[in-house]
Amino acid sequence: MASFSPGGRGLMDMLRLGVVEVWGPIGIAALGVAAIVVSRRIRNRGNNPQQLQRELMATARMGAFLNLVLFLWMPLEAGYLLPFAGCVLILMGAWAPAGVMGPLAAALLVSGVYSPGSKGALLADLDQRREQEILLDLVEEALVDIKEPTVVLCGSMFSMVQYRMKGRETEWVRLRMAMANRDQLLEVKAEGGEQYLFINTIDPWHRANLGYSLWQVARPLLPEDWREAKQGPK
Repeated sequence: MASFSPGGRGLMDMLRLGVVEVWGPIGIAALGVAAIVVSRRIRNRGNNPQQLQRELMATARMGAFLNLVLFLWMPLEAGYLLPFAGCVLILMGAWAPAGVMGPLAAALLVSGVYSPGSKGALLADLDQRREQEILLDLVEEALVDIKEPTVVLCGSMFSMVQYRMKGRETEWVRLRMAMANRDQLLEVKAEGGEQYLFINTIDPWHRANLGYSLWQVARPLLPEDWREAKQGPK
């Protein structure tokens, strides 16, 4: 079983994934302003939370802590921190007035569709999903055409490829999410009998989470110019 502790993901990469990609620059700035207001209210003790609020805050703190621990153990995607973001907003809402939470909510909505110098996280994710559909179409066609024993490493796309290939004839193909041990993979390859391929886009994911590049042990399933092979989904 592959272990997805952050084998190659550095501190800055985790901060980008867990902070910038979750909140966006505009959201981070708005959260900073809201945090200043909340810290002042806490120091002044002018608005102590009610009993129900205190219970909700305790639950939110525990939820944020557990979600953050799980993300640090398996920092694969920014989306894994969505519960953490919700817990943070609950904690801030227990202290911050409506005049702060309203603009904060608006800033977070804007941050989802716009980021200085680039697209917001929602639009970027939409583009990624469209490209992913094109890639899955090509992967499906390539897998059906394979006529020799082959192991295909799918990375984070493993479940999507499995779903796409449901009911299709792939007697020559074994799908794997990843191979955690590079030396073990090289030994298996040396024994012969199967070729090893990987889906073209997963090498950064594999390198970040398992610590080595797939180019060292396998070759891509599709041509390098696969993006030009199809201009849109079927």
